[in-house]
Amino acid sequence: MCRETIQVIVFALMLSCFVHTASAKPIALVTGNNYLPFTDETLPQRGMITEIVDLVFKEIGYQPTITFRPWKRGYEETKKGLFAATFPYIKTDERLQQFYYSDPINTIYTRIFVTKDSSIKKFADLQGRRICIPLGYGITRAMDDMLRQDFVKQEGSPVNLSNCLKMMLSGRKDFFIINEIHGWMTIQNTFHTKESFRTLDIVFEELTHHLIISKAYPHGEEVLSQFNKGLEKLSKSGAIQEIIQRHLKDIIE
Repeated sequence: MCRETIQVIVFALMLSCFVHTASAKPIALVTGNNYLPFTDETLPQRGMITEIVDLVFKEIGYQPTITFRPWKRGYEETKKGLFAATFPYIKTDERLQQFYYSDPINTIYTRIFVTKDSSIKKFADLQGRRICIPLGYGITRAMDDMLRQDFVKQEGSPVNLSNCLKMMLSGRKDFFIINEIHGWMTIQNTFHTKESFRTLDIVFEELTHHLIISKAYPHGEEVLSQFNKGLEKLSKSGAIQEIIQRHLKDIIE
């Protein structure tokens, strides 16, 4: 093959890549840190859900820019339309009034965490105890029922889950409810051991993570429909499961 022909082929390939990149539509997304292993700037690919969301948008012809903000700030800015979408969020009644939800990205199981020497052994023992809910964490219907019925007490919200753990060890809080993977990872990262905590035997809730788009965002339903189609395609191909297994392989014992 002559040199001129090779140059033409190389140029054509470069042009093809340029046209593909130029045709991708920019979209601004936001998420937060310290939600291990799902989203955090320090994690590989910035977290499991971050990698999935990035891949799905690229699959449907977008060029996503993912910004990390404090959770509450990112949520409010998405609600105002400053970002097209945010993730990952579980369903709550309050959020459903203001946001469109994508199809489920993954499933999580929440458990009740207590200190190792706690007298709490079963669900009934939670009555009158102090729950710790960090700032920005979602309150599900089951948790809301516990609070509205005064079955448990909530006084203030620490800025993150690590502070909840420290408050529990100092006797200022009695328990927290969170998905088990995130809970154990945060405990390990905070104390470099899991010895001081345990979970009750029951699974408190089975929940799902979602991408959410403000109902005030222009063409939000159309974007969400495209996202769901891309998510379904990549799920059927096995790409989503590969990402999940890769991120969790060293976590799940």
